[in-house]
Amino acid sequence: MARVSPRAFLMENVAGLAEGRQRAALDDILRRADDLGFNAAYSLLDAADFGVPQHRRRLFVVGLRDGDPAAMFPRPIFGPGRAHAHRTVRDAIADLDIPAHLKNLRHLKEGDRRHPNFGAGARRLRADAPFPTVKASDTNAARMIHPWFDRYLTMPELLRAQSFPDDFICPRRTPAIGNAVPPVLAWHLAGALSKSLSARTHTIGASPNAFRNSSIHYKK
Repeated sequence: MARVSPRAFLMENVAGLAEGRQRAALDDILRRADDLGFNAAYSLLDAADFGVPQHRRRLFVVGLRDGDPAAMFPRPIFGPGRAHAHRTVRDAIADLDIPAHLKNLRHLKEGDRRHPNFGAGARRLRADAPFPTVKASDTNAARMIHPWFDRYLTMPELLRAQSFPDDFICPRRTPAIGNAVPPVLAWHLAGALSKSLSARTHTIGASPNAFRNSSIHYKK
């Protein structure tokens, strides 16, 4: 940023950067931004609160040359008490009929974890709740199980969980998808930053309906 000297910057990292021993790294980022002439602030955002059918809590840092960066963060519009209910697994993948069955998964009910030592996401999904966080891992300990088929999620379903369009070309394995900022959340952040810079809205697209091949629909 020192070489390019942008009018603003936006970065993303895991929520844990604001906690415990990792907090020193966040404080260093904020200090360096200040040294470069930015007013910087951070916020913890859950992608589910912005129309992504997945609970994905991440830390975002924004820096502005002028103005209050804390005022730039978009307000949540999905969830209890808000304009729209959270998008769910059913909303996202009900139309994807990819049947397959594994005998060792048949006994699991919605919410059941395959093994007590596996990660929180390695369970049979609840159809009427958002996805848990999609991980950058393709191990058995991280794989999500379909809510009504006895199998693990497929790549088309993981793309839907992250709000990518169906025609998005990605690697066969999950790390690239699990490491990504969901496009719909990125759209909200880009829109808020564009507005704060008085840029024209068409530079980021007029509506999140630009993700027209996704099963996730958006209403104003």
